[in-house]
Amino acid sequence: MKKYLEDLENELKKKLKANEIEEILADHEEMIRTALEEGLDEDKIVEQFGEPKKVAEALGEVTDDKTDTEDAQEEDAKKKTFKTLATFAAGEEPVEFRIELANDDVTYKKAEGDSLRVSVRGNADTEEYTLAFKDNKFVLSSPKKSGFDFLSFGKNHVDFLIEIPAGLAIKNFFHKSLNGDIMMETIKTKAFELSTVNGDVRLRDTSVGEARLHTVNGDFDIKDLQADFFKVSLVSGDMRIKGACVKEDFHVSTVSGDVRIEDAESAGCILHSVSGDIEGKEFYPDRVALKSVSGDIRLQNKEDRDIRVEAKKTVSGRIKIRQEEG
Repeated sequence: MKKYLEDLENELKKKLKANEIEEILADHEEMIRTALEEGLDEDKIVEQFGEPKKVAEALGEVTDDKTDTEDAQEEDAKKKTFKTLATFAAGEEPVEFRIELANDDVTYKKAEGDSLRVSVRGNADTEEYTLAFKDNKFVLSSPKKSGFDFLSFGKNHVDFLIEIPAGLAIKNFFHKSLNGDIMMETIKTKAFELSTVNGDVRLRDTSVGEARLHTVNGDFDIKDLQADFFKVSLVSGDMRIKGACVKEDFHVSTVSGDVRIEDAESAGCILHSVSGDIEGKEFYPDRVALKSVSGDIRLQNKEDRDIRVEAKKTVSGRIKIRQEEG
């Protein structure tokens, strides 16, 4: 991994500015680390991510194009209305969703009818995307670029609107994104996995069995969550959860991002932080384990409920659990 990143940096220096190179290398380092954790062999890195020279050439072209046309493209996109791209008949069998996008924003909302509808607006050629609904599996993915999906960096951008019938049973929902923002409302699924590097995520009225969320720099804004098991990991992004009921364990892990949890309850709770602050207000887990390096963890509630502290450890941060004085 180190040699690949060094080669990529050398190639990028021929085309881009220092601040742009730093951001790209940070994103690639995180993506490569994730790929390795998911089982990709190191000798497959070049094959999957592309030769450093070709990657640098592609990113250089995209950056130049984005600098010249970004404002015009954004203004043009705002003026465009959504148009229907595809409509699929939804049956009674549980459906699996698999979405893998680069820079595209996605809004998921409840459909008015019984069909699964996909609409778009934006400046990209949607014919290059993969869009299918077959054997109870819905697939949407960005065009392949240089052996890796996430190298367009703004050149091709689409806003997707995906309308899901209220009665559609979803057994597995997987969404992976690089820079695109995600808005979801009234989603119900047994398994939910969401991963983003820079995109922001907004969840409303979400009901899931097991949920696993991860972001590097994006922010999470979650309201009215019902879950059996909920786990979220943040690097530098922030998260706010308001109104949550987790039947089993509620895990939150952050490096430097700040976390705020309001009006929530769970059976078990694990809160880990390196330097980010975690604040809970009207948050009532039955049992909790708290750990930080330099970040502060504070739980402050009005009701005098018993919260069993199973672990409490910090190096230089502050950890407090107290009842708010009325």
